[in-house]
Amino acid sequence: MKNQRWIVTDIDGQLQPVAESEFRLLQLAEVIRTMYYIEYNRYMDLDEPAGVKPNPRWDGGTDERGVNHKNAWDKLARDVVARRLNPVRLVRVAFRNSQPGKPPWPNTLTSAGTLKDYATHVENFKEEWAADWRRFNQSLKMRMRELRVFPELDEKARLVTALYDPWNVLGSPLFRFCVATQAGLPAVAAEFVNEAFLDYLFSIEEYDAAWPAGVIPQGLRDFARGVRRNLGYVEENTCPT
Repeated sequence: MKNQRWIVTDIDGQLQPVAESEFRLLQLAEVIRTMYYIEYNRYMDLDEPAGVKPNPRWDGGTDERGVNHKNAWDKLARDVVARRLNPVRLVRVAFRNSQPGKPPWPNTLTSAGTLKDYATHVENFKEEWAADWRRFNQSLKMRMRELRVFPELDEKARLVTALYDPWNVLGSPLFRFCVATQAGLPAVAAEFVNEAFLDYLFSIEEYDAAWPAGVIPQGLRDFARGVRRNLGYVEENTCPT
């Protein structure tokens, strides 16, 4: 059927049809879950990463005490869309503003306190958006010059090395994705596409207004707008209050 997907809806593996917009929300919920555990494991510095196995408290189901829980990620995805939040930044802000040894739980990511911190972050970040492209480019050029001490690396190899450099100030996956795409490096671009897409998806207007025309690949622009329409997003990105 048109605009419909099939998903597994119970433990027996039964398939049920869902609308395309609902399917996108389920995908978004899974992405938020992944982003949360990336930040959680980094924050807690665990030997064995959390999030590998389902946790009924957050993933839904019955816990060891016999208590039934709803899926917290599904609710988060709906909140993110309803409030027009950037989930990548939301998760990072929540962890950055948490007290030492007390990581934020999934059900607190849209609490009043976290939303206030997020709003402050977005307002401050708007002032940096326009300067980011120039700053990232300057950092990239500097790193490329530093890599000339390795004569075995040609210009393309130096660019690849600089884009992969975790210690470089090229902190934006979107910037790295754009540069790799412009340079004809699809394998490198693929390393950053998921996080770049999410960042752009929820900040389309800001990036389009602040970054030079043409630097964000048209394919990414078109796909992001299509996904936002499927999610029911209004074509207006405002700071939450």
